[in-house]
Amino acid sequence: MSVAIYCRESTERQEIETLVSLCIREAEKLGYKEYKIYKDVESGYSNTRSEYLKMLEDIKADKIKILILYESSRLTRDELEHQIVYRLFREKGVKVYTVNHGWLDLNNEDDIFLTSLLNLLDAREGRKSAKRTKDRMKELAENGRWTGGPAPLGYKLVNKELIIDEENARIVKEIFRLFLEGYTRTYISKIYNIGTKRVIRMLKNPLYIGKLKFHALEVVNKKLIQHKEYTVLQGIHKPIIDEVTFNLVQNKLSKIKREISKDIYIFKDLLYCPCGSKLYFTKKGSKYKGKYYDLSTYGCSLLSDICLKSQIKEENILSEVLKKLEEIISSFDFCENTKDTSELEKDIKHYKKLKEQCSKKVEILLRNLLNGLISQEIFEKLIKENEQNETLYNNKIIALERRVKQAAEKETNSKIIREYFEKIKTEKDPQKLNTFLKIIIDKIEFVNEFRIYLHLRL
Repeated sequence: MSVAIYCRESTERQEIETLVSLCIREAEKLGYKEYKIYKDVESGYSNTRSEYLKMLEDIKADKIKILILYESSRLTRDELEHQIVYRLFREKGVKVYTVNHGWLDLNNEDDIFLTSLLNLLDAREGRKSAKRTKDRMKELAENGRWTGGPAPLGYKLVNKELIIDEENARIVKEIFRLFLEGYTRTYISKIYNIGTKRVIRMLKNPLYIGKLKFHALEVVNKKLIQHKEYTVLQGIHKPIIDEVTFNLVQNKLSKIKREISKDIYIFKDLLYCPCGSKLYFTKKGSKYKGKYYDLSTYGCSLLSDICLKSQIKEENILSEVLKKLEEIISSFDFCENTKDTSELEKDIKHYKKLKEQCSKKVEILLRNLLNGLISQEIFEKLIKENEQNETLYNNKIIALERRVKQAAEKETNSKIIREYFEKIKTEKDPQKLNTFLKIIIDKIEFVNEFRIYLHLRL
């Protein structure tokens, strides 16, 4: 009879392996030498635990008939989920054993009442424990103490208190200074190899002037929620930034608005420097003997070691893009795709016929077993072989249908690219050119001043 052990702890600190060992010892006392272990480190209020869900699927598939737990609350702390799961156990004939209370008879009213009562008590205690933790966190914050988590850049934790880390504190001061002097957040992030969003969070964090944010972050259903409204409390840690500097930074941040360029140009939002930044557009032109010459260029503002060293003319980029697109289009072969697809369709039909024969063979084998023409042992062997063949044919069908779909998509995509390539070659309006390019190109990445790579959408 198939046996399973399920163990759960809320955090890594609670040493789940201890629970596993206790359950294994109990299983062996009961005479079970073979068992499958499922274990989660997650809250009992969560119904999306990976191992828990796998265990339920195995129960539904009749792979588990005995379940060993340390206690009923290890299964779930949610009252409704408790009722649903125990109903599933009854339907599938699963026997439940807990280390604390022994066997539970799920058809006995007293045992059902006991498990439900224990679950209600566990759920209530869990909520009380969560409230105690939240109250404790609030008390710590109101007393100006750090409430937990890794120390922010510029500080280190000593006996759970924030102490200034002089080396990293200098970086924090430099970030605030550079921002006030006009350097962009992207530029600052490149210098110190810190994400741009992290730089923004640092510039806005009152922690650096000796204060604490309370209830700014909250985990709800495994998702980190950032609250726009939160309480700022005075901390006991020493500040790194003075309040005047911090207020000047906040004033500057409040005035920053996302710039939306109204200029229309061919490669707007498409060109990227080798450093990963978008290239900026510079409109240039001159008249000579009454004729206007467009000298517009693209370049990078970061000027790092891997950036483009010179401005690239727009007309040269367009010429190179058209050349690359033509190379891609010439690689398509419609006739070959059509031929391949017809052969694939024949193979699909063949394997579907074989799969259908497998289904019929099961009925024949069952009839032969019932009529005594074959033994149980031969029946099981032939059934297993038949199932393997059916799985093989089914996998072949899936793979072939995928190839047919890919061929159809390739043909459709190549037609779209051809259609828009013809429009791009003849179009002169920059806005329309930009629209047509964006339909088939996700981005154009420069490898160096002379080579580009096209990332197609199709």
